[in-house]
Amino acid sequence: MPFLKKLVSRMSSKVSDTLSSLGDSMMGSLTDKYPDIVEVFNVLTEMKSQYGAVDEDTAEEDETSNAMLLTLGLLYKLQVALNNDSRSWYIQDNIIFHDETVKTKLMCTFAYYWHYIMKVSEALQTLHNDAEEGGEPSDGEVPTTIVADAIALPVENVIFAHVTDNLSVEEHLPDCAVVVHHDLHQVIMVICGTRMIPQPKINDIFMDLFAESTPFLNGEGHKGMIMGARNILNKTLDRIVEALECNPGYNLLITGYSLGAGICQLIAMELLEGDSMSQLPQDTPIRCISFGAPPVFKPVSSNYKCPNIFSVIHHNDGLASSSVATVTKLFMQIRAVNRLQLGTRDILKLLWNPIVTADGDEVNGMDDNDDDDNPIRKTIAFEEGSDWNSIKDAVESADTADMCCLEHPAKQIFMFKRGNGTMITARRLEDSVPLSNELRLRGAMLNDHMPWGYNGLFTDFGNEITDVDLDVLEVHPDQVEFQR
Repeated sequence: MPFLKKLVSRMSSKVSDTLSSLGDSMMGSLTDKYPDIVEVFNVLTEMKSQYGAVDEDTAEEDETSNAMLLTLGLLYKLQVALNNDSRSWYIQDNIIFHDETVKTKLMCTFAYYWHYIMKVSEALQTLHNDAEEGGEPSDGEVPTTIVADAIALPVENVIFAHVTDNLSVEEHLPDCAVVVHHDLHQVIMVICGTRMIPQPKINDIFMDLFAESTPFLNGEGHKGMIMGARNILNKTLDRIVEALECNPGYNLLITGYSLGAGICQLIAMELLEGDSMSQLPQDTPIRCISFGAPPVFKPVSSNYKCPNIFSVIHHNDGLASSSVATVTKLFMQIRAVNRLQLGTRDILKLLWNPIVTADGDEVNGMDDNDDDDNPIRKTIAFEEGSDWNSIKDAVESADTADMCCLEHPAKQIFMFKRGNGTMITARRLEDSVPLSNELRLRGAMLNDHMPWGYNGLFTDFGNEITDVDLDVLEVHPDQVEFQR
């Protein structure tokens, strides 16, 4: 990916100049007005070490007065403002749940499995293997007792438990477990996210996404996650088949978070459509519930969606729109805006002043609108020749058509936002283009992805087994028939 290397090197080389030229006072004001921009900036800067040095004579010079941080601020403000456009997917009434009963059932059901992932993850994180000690290669399989204790089930109900191993990438498995849950008549596969112990590594979460695509089923998928999916199935499929055969009528539910979310989606697809399908007992119901999944699959058919995959996203979770293509596109947008050669003072005025449309309307360019159920709808058109119109044209000029742009394979994507107290705004998408076409720059795009973000979302929901109602996933209009 030489083009991305050039972009990363050129943008990250301006870090020190940006910080010093703005000054502490200006930087403080900017970050107060646009939360998380510095964090996003740091994530992009870290990418330089991922790709290595770039020869200066092969990188196009961008000698303008723009600083990357300020340009990110412009892109952030423009994206959020365009969310208020009456044509924006984000405010279309048909994707917002107004039925409080259905909304509560969805929250309770998803929350139960989220809490389940966290219990398994926290239990497995108390263990470590030789990977952290530089010891001999370990396959990572561990006694099931600690997982059984965490989820309050008999030890014989946990048929597989694994901690992150130190095998080669081709053989690697993340933390995961397989459980037989008799009360739910279910075999549950849990795939955890990137380890957060001993401390969170926010950059690692995003940088793990930089992997090439490779053929998978009827399309292409994220190569690293495909490896993880196949490795997990190699270790667990025989045990899953045995558990299902010993418990006729049980269903299989695959769930995961972050990188585990992407992997669990690919596992579900393999079991529904791949060679592994023939090994399962006939007519076994299979569902996948993922939390914070990135785009992982590009189908040959533009109409393909898997109705058995239910993807849950916490509002501004940045990982949901993060892929090689979208990050590359972001760098292309930054360079396109930089080529406008706007002065620093002009940029600061654009950032501090309201966006004004050609009709003289002021548009909200801040991500602070909690009134999602009753948005203010406007058709946004910028005055010809204005700075914002030029910026919009520059942003739209970025083209990644020659890249494999991964998408979300889920037929249904649920996006939840928690306001004050228990007030929940819920959206349901069947088209993942808004999430896979560009990297969404939003306040809390990092925090909304982290475990504590999802913990906050699901607080007071899904604490009892009686909260689970999988039927609520299958009653929405226009949904294709559930595959069995």
